Amino acid sequence: MKEVVAHVYDVTNSGSEKANNTILHINRFFKDGIGVGGIFHSAIEVPLFPCTPCSSPLKLFLDLSKILPFL
Repeated sequence: MKEVVAHVYDVTNSGSEKANNTILHINRFFKDGIGVGGIFHSAIEVPLFPCTPCSSPLKLFLDLSKILPFL
């Protein structure tokens, strides 16, 4: 089994003190008020090998789920 790693980055280094303070305020609200969430940057690291999407010779493709629409 391969490892999947989520990298989470702090985004309060925008160069704008006002933007950084706003992000900190929002993050505190979500952490203290709701217990989860906030504004962060994340990346998912997954070991890959070349194959056509949905046709891996190692696994049976079942379904596709879009996580979020991209603009």
